[in-house]
Amino acid sequence: MKKTMTALVFAFVLSPLGALSLSAGIDAASLLSFAYGTTGVSGEAAVQIDGHLRTTLGIGWYSTGDYSDDVRLVNLALGADYFPFEDIGLYVGVSLADVFFPYGLDGDGKVRFSNHLRLGYAWNLPWTTLDLRVNLRDLVSASASDAYYLSSRIGQLGRISFTCLVSFRYDFASTSQEEMQ
Repeated sequence: MKKTMTALVFAFVLSPLGALSLSAGIDAASLLSFAYGTTGVSGEAAVQIDGHLRTTLGIGWYSTGDYSDDVRLVNLALGADYFPFEDIGLYVGVSLADVFFPYGLDGDGKVRFSNHLRLGYAWNLPWTTLDLRVNLRDLVSASASDAYYLSSRIGQLGRISFTCLVSFRYDFASTSQEEMQ
């Protein structure tokens, strides 16, 4: 993991500013949770480097929403996505760190860890990105009790989940090209 983080830092520092793209968005699929017994809202900020590598920082809030079971979780996640074909938009990603901090009256106070693999497709529109992905959570997990706890409490955190991320995107490359003209 140290080698991966070092490579990401060097790629970010050594890449020219014109190759960067910044985005921040909210998961529209998580907003559907308000219609069910559990509530969850998640968002993500990302830095895309040269069209092939994207690092993401996610934050989420989840609640059981039940009076008999008051468990709430705050989630912080760090991930990396690889776009093998820049023009197509298909990518594969992995979580580097996915940590859940519980609180609430029925929370046990134990910090939970998760990992996931994601497969997705990103549509880049002017100033906007629509990112559809399938998350395969805890396929092989050393901490099976954490995976069971998370999926039994919050339905969105099951083995398979879907994300529809709607993001505002700022491309440094398009801005520098407009200034040159």
